[in-house]
Amino acid sequence: MNEENINAIINETGTGLKIGVIGIGNAGSQVALAAAKRGIQVFIMNTSIKDLDDSVVGKSIKAHQIGDGRGSGKDRDNAMALLKSNGAGGIKEIFDNPYFRQTVMPADIIFVTFSTAGGTGSGIGPKMAEMIHKAYPQKVVIPYGILPKNAESVMAQANAIACVDDITKIGVPYMLSDLSFYEAESQENSFKKIGEYMVDTMCVLRGDYMKMSANGMADERDTLTVISEPGYMTVHIKDKINEASLANKTLQGYLIDEIKNSPACRIQRDGLLQYNLVIANVSPVVDDPLKAGDYTELNSFVGEPKATFANYAVDDACYDFQVMLVTSGLTVPMDRFAAAKAKIAANKAKYEKQSALNLHKEREETEIKGNKATNNVIMGSANSTEADLSFLSEEF
Repeated sequence: MNEENINAIINETGTGLKIGVIGIGNAGSQVALAAAKRGIQVFIMNTSIKDLDDSVVGKSIKAHQIGDGRGSGKDRDNAMALLKSNGAGGIKEIFDNPYFRQTVMPADIIFVTFSTAGGTGSGIGPKMAEMIHKAYPQKVVIPYGILPKNAESVMAQANAIACVDDITKIGVPYMLSDLSFYEAESQENSFKKIGEYMVDTMCVLRGDYMKMSANGMADERDTLTVISEPGYMTVHIKDKINEASLANKTLQGYLIDEIKNSPACRIQRDGLLQYNLVIANVSPVVDDPLKAGDYTELNSFVGEPKATFANYAVDDACYDFQVMLVTSGLTVPMDRFAAAKAKIAANKAKYEKQSALNLHKEREETEIKGNKATNNVIMGSANSTEADLSFLSEEF
């Protein structure tokens, strides 16, 4: 059977892995929008009605509003309170939403995308991933968080640490992209690029780069074995490698460079991992250790995996080579949070001191005696309740 016939069967039977993306919060929704452009079914949720406006997400993207639509104030607890505000019925409403079901039910892999640094995504993202995992235990659910830039606020850093801690407790594979890779770039450019990178990694797992080959292929269950392993997982992509560029560096050397310098959160260099999946599309004229199935150089950097799966394709017409690595079962990338922890520690005392200040004594000294009037500033609510007039019996 030739490659054209095989591809026709794959398209007809739906053998390839299918992906769905649930975007939470503004950042997670923008990743979902980028995924939709690559033919991935998506559904988004937000506590802010402004972030769900057609001018932000477009008219074709299906969405669900959580709470009163006024946002979470970058507070993870607020976000969770809004999610729980309608109890189990509110959660069931999400899971019964036909567009939510249309996204998750056909999927082999469900990505839940969100920023770890804000309120809505950081607070609700891990919980939503956990609930989807419980509701659909036969599917691979991958929380995919976006870490903040180092220059972002103390609250953003603290939210990120708390969010990643919540993710690790779910017991599923998870991925982390890192905005600090684009530290000096504008917000619009850095979020656009991080979203495109995240969708690229999803497409690697979908199988977009796995060419038919008589030299060894990774089938769908090989991929699912790798990506179902709980723990931190990374996907690294290196393309546009030519014969001349391999004169002084191996394909594995290029992968190691990507691990050291890419939008993925840097791995913890403790040598602990479970599986590797290597995807290589190369020319027959190049001699490289990877072509012999020798992963010594790569393993010396990331650690010795339990097993390495490979999809290795040789193409006579291939002039620019591609090599990709999926590594799963990694430990929490704790070193990444050292700078964030230092920033929090340096400022924590200041915020505690600020909150401890009180002006009672100064007010007593400057208050005009006999003036008992008070002017209360009320924070508005779109869902006003009936006035509580119980004070009338005491005052009058």
